[in-house]
Amino acid sequence: MKIIKLFRPATLVAPMVGASMFSILALKDTGRLLDYYEYVYVFLGAFILAMTNAAGNIFNHIIDAQDTDKYNAIKKNRPIASGEIDPFYANAIAVYIFGFGIVMTFVFFNILSGILISIIMFFAFSYSMFPRFKKMFVVGNMAIATPRGMLGVLTAYSFFSFPTIPVLTFSFILGVFVFLANTTKDISDYDADKKAGIRNFVTVMGVERAIKYIIIPGMYMPFVLYAIAYVLGMVNNMYVFLALPLSVYTHYYFSRNRQAIGENDRSWYLFYAQLSLLSILFVIPMVI
Repeated sequence: MKIIKLFRPATLVAPMVGASMFSILALKDTGRLLDYYEYVYVFLGAFILAMTNAAGNIFNHIIDAQDTDKYNAIKKNRPIASGEIDPFYANAIAVYIFGFGIVMTFVFFNILSGILISIIMFFAFSYSMFPRFKKMFVVGNMAIATPRGMLGVLTAYSFFSFPTIPVLTFSFILGVFVFLANTTKDISDYDADKKAGIRNFVTVMGVERAIKYIIIPGMYMPFVLYAIAYVLGMVNNMYVFLALPLSVYTHYYFSRNRQAIGENDRSWYLFYAQLSLLSILFVIPMVI
């Protein structure tokens, strides 16, 4: 159970969902039958992407235990910060996961997806470890948006085919969404991040201004960009707009008394729900 906490399971659902969706879309676009054999590969690809995210979370635990977690009353109880798990042991698990992911991707898939997985792993490592992009204003958000938004979609599709224009377009839109809306994770960490010298939209702009000028616009930005892409003929369905009510609810949530669930503000969970929903609504109409 302590090891599972290092993975932050709540953050792995969206990568699993997104990876499964875009892998199935790639199979559909190439005309391959979605039989049991193919679904095994879909699951393997989704598992690799999810575990890559998990390894990045472990690296984050290791370094945060040295600074930000010391200033956060709740996060002091994390497995590494509390001393329950040795950081050397945790680091070994993360490195093993990286090695497993790279080898499995090159062996069971192809060179393109192997390269993309390697880039994702670079960001997963460098965000928390060296040079610790997390501390750098704007760069930190880009280091999350690139692998978890844009490259995650491209990798999942590239497991079975070369990304198409609609997939490339949607991956960019999702990257913009993650760049802005992922700031929700920093709300509950404001005081600790400020003391530790972390520069992000929340610590630089303040909580309320970051919500007003970064997070809320970020919740609507995917729909603005998607509408433009639809008009230009770069995407071909409008089902993504069925996710708009969740963004409206998130906006409404910020206008009321906010609540935390465990270590994080509830909006952090709403962000991940929207991330999954956008992928589902983009893919499903094209595979049924």
